[in-house]
Parts: sequence; structure tokens; C-alpha cells
Amino acid sequence: MRLDSIKVRITSFAGVTLFIVMAALITVSGVTLWNTSSKDALVNAEALATAYSSKTQDQMNQAITIARTVAVSLGGMRESMYLSREAVDTMLQNILGANPAALASFTLWDTDAFDGRDSIYANDEGHDSTGRYLPYWSRGAGGTYIVEPLVDYDTSDYYQLPKRTRQEAVTDPYFYSVQGKDEFITSLVSPILVKEKFVGIAGIDINLGFLEEAAEQQHMFDDTGEVVVIANHGAIVAHSGQPESIGRKINNIYPELPELGRLVQNGEARVLFNKNLHRYQIVKPIQIGKSPTPWSVMVTLPESYIADKATEEVTTLVLTAIGLIFLGLITMWFVASRVANPMILMSKAANDVAKSSFQDLSTIPDESNFSGELLDMHSALKSMCTQAVDALADADAQSREARDKARIAEQAVRESEQAKLEGEQATQRGIAEAASRIQHIVERVSSASEQLFALVNQSSQGAEVQRDRMTETATAMEEMNATVLEVAKNASEAAGNADAAKGRAAEGATIVNHVVGSITEINRQVVDMKSGLDDLGIQAEGIGQVMDVISDIADQTNLLALNAAIEAARAGDAGRGFAVVADEVRKLAEKTMTATHEVGKSIASIQAGTRHNIKSMEEVAVVVKSSTEQAQQSGTSLTNIVTIAESTADQVRAIATASEEQAATSEQINRGTEEVNRISGETNESMGQASSALVELSALTDELASIVREMQK
Repeated sequence: MRLDSIKVRITSFAGVTLFIVMAALITVSGVTLWNTSSKDALVNAEALATAYSSKTQDQMNQAITIARTVAVSLGGMRESMYLSREAVDTMLQNILGANPAALASFTLWDTDAFDGRDSIYANDEGHDSTGRYLPYWSRGAGGTYIVEPLVDYDTSDYYQLPKRTRQEAVTDPYFYSVQGKDEFITSLVSPILVKEKFVGIAGIDINLGFLEEAAEQQHMFDDTGEVVVIANHGAIVAHSGQPESIGRKINNIYPELPELGRLVQNGEARVLFNKNLHRYQIVKPIQIGKSPTPWSVMVTLPESYIADKATEEVTTLVLTAIGLIFLGLITMWFVASRVANPMILMSKAANDVAKSSFQDLSTIPDESNFSGELLDMHSALKSMCTQAVDALADADAQSREARDKARIAEQAVRESEQAKLEGEQATQRGIAEAASRIQHIVERVSSASEQLFALVNQSSQGAEVQRDRMTETATAMEEMNATVLEVAKNASEAAGNADAAKGRAAEGATIVNHVVGSITEINRQVVDMKSGLDDLGIQAEGIGQVMDVISDIADQTNLLALNAAIEAARAGDAGRGFAVVADEVRKLAEKTMTATHEVGKSIASIQAGTRHNIKSMEEVAVVVKSSTEQAQQSGTSLTNIVTIAESTADQVRAIATASEEQAATSEQINRGTEEVNRISGETNESMGQASSALVELSALTDELASIVREMQK
């Protein structure tokens, strides 16, 4: 069977379509079924939880109804003053006998509230030291009943809660000693009211073990579910999965559900999901009588139970869909066969006709095997075959005629080819000659292009080098221009300094001339002083005259020394030595004046002093003469300095002017260098373009040479 047959194609297309449709339906239905199954499982679990809570509530209400009935009866009897302790004891015993589930029955009255005779019954059986009526009747061995006084009533909820609220009360489970045995019990208590006044309570205790037994008997959700009974304040009363947790707080068992305790206290119903345990926990309240403290029942089931149920239903759906797909494929196969068989017959007939070269039409099947569009196709095929036979006959006649014309055309073709060959040979000779000439030209153009390309490359490289050198030259010219400007600036400053030096030198020359004149005058005066001292030595005998002369000389010497010191200070360094001498002269004058004042000294001392003065004057004369000569030399030197300073200033100004001109010239050279550098760049760019053009020319030359070679073949 061919895989590309129409039967296979129809079946495959239908199968794929059916599979896609069924897959979509399975997906949608599976999701819907999964959600529905999950919801149904939760609804079923809630229904079971509600049923169990109702059952537990009925059991607890039976017990509290008994307590309520006793309380109402005792209240009515107390109001009619028809009460006796013995009668009430009998009533409590009868309650135990009539209710096997009751562990104990009891009543507790306030002080003297029962019959006003509490003091008479102090410490009597079933009484404590107060004498209050508070019997607690429980079952004993052999069907007997035992009475004990209630204890801890001042602090226990079973008494204090109904007394405070005046409502029925259900205490949280607790362990209480009954006949020496601890029992886990709860007290169901109803207040006794007389004319709306609280006087006591009546109640019964029940052992909560029956709730644990009932919980253990529950086999919910294929034994995967659990039943938990929770008292109002969170104490666990029964737990089918963990009986050891009885008496513990629910929050200690399920710390991941902190809201569970609040739901129980408020009597709220809720469905919770415990992520840690992967369990659904359904909480239903238990309202016990008229107590404001409801209990709760919690039914738990694993998430896997719901998932398993949903998976079973989805699996059933998938298997059903797969069966339907296979059934559909089989059906489509038979339908495709019914459709394809006539087409197969027609295809076989067409092949048989083709093999007989349309000469045998007997293989075409009878039209009774076809219907509908296939019948139309059969008629068209039969008509087509008939027309094909007629066309073949006409084609055969035309073929013979064509063969005759072909022979004539073949002869004409041979003659045409001969003429074409001769023309091609002539053309080939002309092309070869032209190609030879073009080849020669191409070779010359190629050679010239290569030489020109080499020259262009060389020129381009030279232009590149020239541009680099001009760039370096421009940089050097910029640096030299900056240096020249700096030199011009410094030369201008030097010219100014030279003019200043010239002025200072001229001033120095003038000062030196004054110093020379002063020293000349001092020299003359020193000569005169020496002559006077000589006369003083000669005339030493004349004391009065000597004193006058010495006084005059001393005054004059002091004045001259002062003037000499002034002139020496004005002369600067040149008059430094003369200043020393002037200072010495001043000191000598001071000594002379001192000697003048020492009239009482001896003439010997005066003469000695005179001789000393003469000698000193001689030395002064020598020094003054030397100073005069040096001052004259200084004047001459300063005059020469002035002349040189003038010449230097002129030369420096000339240098500054030349430097400024050189800076201007350097700037012009720099601009020219930049222009040359720009031209070099343009030349280099032009050389590059020329090189590209030569490369293109070389390529064209190669292409032309290739064409010539093709022409020469």
C-alpha cells in the first residue's frame, strides 16, 4: 500500500483532525472534570463533617437537656417551697439510672438557698463543713450509687461560669477524680433561678471517651480522613488519627493554622488548607444547648485523595477519548476505501490505455461502477481517450508531412552553415588582424601606464615626504618666531636698561668731577695746613699764638672733615677711601680741640702734638693726592662708560629693531610654509587620485587584452 495514496491521505487527514478535536475536548473536559471532582470531593467532605457535627451535637444536647430539666424542676420546687434533700438525692440517682452515658449527676446551692438549714448538715454525708447542699452522685460497683460533696466550686468554671452569666455552661474537658479514678470529663450545667435570682446549679458529667470511640469508628475517604472534636478553648476532646493528643491545645498540634482557635471560639464554619500537611481541614461548629461556648468538629482529608479521585475520572475520560479516536480512524478508513476504490479503478484504466498507446479502450471500466462526481470524471476520461485516439491519427499524418519538410530544411541548413562558415572565416581573419593591432596598442598603453604609475607613486611618496618636511619646517619656524619675538622683547628691555645705565653713568661722572674739585681744594688746604704747622713749630714758644692757631686749625679741620665726609658719601664706592681719611681728619680735629682746651698741659705735650699733627698732615697730603689721582681716573672711566653706554644703547635698539623685522619675516615665512604644506597635501591627494585612475586604467587594459585574446582564438 502506497503511503501517498488517496485512501491513506484521507484517513491521515481525518485522523489528525479527529485527534486535535479530541485533544482539545479532553483538555477542556479534563480541566472542568478535575475542578468539578475536586469541588465534589470537598462538598462531600463538608457534608460528612456536617453530619458528624450534628450527630455529636445531638449527643451533647441530650445531656445538657437533662441538666436543664433538672434545673427548671428544682427551681419550680424551690419556688413552691416543696423541697427536701432526700427527694433531690433520689432524683439525681434516677437520672443516672436512666442515662447510661452520664458519669455523674450533681447540684450545688448557695448558702441556705436550698432549705435554710445548712448548719444542720455540716459534714454530713454528701456535705462539706459548710453544710451547703452540694451532692455529687456517681456510679459505684455492682450498680450502686455513691455520693460525694463537690469540691473546688469557688474557683471552678462549672459553678462560677453559670453563676456569673446565668446561662448554660459547658466546661472545657478536664481530668476529675471520680471514686479515686481520673476521668476525662466535661460538665454540662444549667443555672437554677428562683424569681430570676440565681440560687444554684444542676448538671451532669459525661465521660468523653465515647466521642473518641465514635471518631475511631469513622473510616472516611478510604481511611485517609481524620475526625477531631475541639472544645471551645481549644482543648482536643477526640482525635481519630492521634488519640495521644487528647487534652492538648489545638494550636500546639496545628501551629501553622493560628486562626483555627479563633474559628472554634466564635463557632464559625470554614474550609482551611494546611500547606505543611497538604490536607484540607473542614471546621463545623457544635452548638450545645444555650451555652455561649460552642465546640467544633474538624474533618481533615489529604489533598492527594481529592487529586486521586479527579485523576481517576480524568483517566477514564482520556481512555474513552482514545477508544473513540481509534474507532473513528477505523470508520474513516472504510469511508476512504469507498471513496478511493472507484478512483483506483479509473487510475488503473488510464494506465492501461496509456500502455496501449490509446489503441485499446476496452480496459476502461463500465460506468455502472461510478456515481456522482466520479461518474462525471469517468465520462470525461472516456471522452478524453477517444479524442486522444483521433488526435494521434492526425498527429501521425502531420508527422509524416513534417519529416518531408524536415529533409528539405536540413538541406537548406547545410547550405546555410557552409555560407556561415565561410563568412566566419573571413570575419575571423579581420578580427585577428584588428586584434593584433589592438594587442600592440594595449601593450604600449600597459607599459606606459606602469611607468606612469611608478612615477606617480614616486611623486606621491616625494609629496608625502615634502609635506612631512614642510610640517616640521612650519613647526620649527613657529618656534623660531617665538624665540625672535622673545629676543626683540629682551633687546627692547636691554635698550631701556642701557639708557638707564647711561643716565646713571653721567650722574656718576658729574659726582666724580665734584669730588675731584673737592679733593683738589682739600689738597690745597692740606698744603696750607702743613705750612701753618711748620710755622706753628717755629713759633711754639708763643703760647697764645699757638693756642689761637691750634684753635683755628681745629675748627677748620673739623669743618673740612665734615665736608669731605659729605662729598665722600656722594661719591659712593669711589669715595669710600676718602671717607675713611675724612673720618680720621675729623677725629684729629676733635683731638686738637681737646688739646686746645687742655691749656694747662705742658708745651712739650703741645709740641709733641704739633709734630704729630704735622706728620699726620703729611700723610693726609699723600692720601689726598692719591685720592685726587684716583678720582681723576674714576672721572675718566665714567666718561668712557657714558660713551660705551651710549654706543651700547644704540646697538641694542638696532638689535631690537632687527629682531622685530626678523619676527615679521618669520611670520611671513611661516604663512608661506603653511601654504606650501597645504599645496603639498593637495598634490599628494591628486597623486592618490592619479594612482587610482592608473590602477583603473591598468584594469581596463587587462580587460582589453583579455578581449583581444578572445578575439584571436
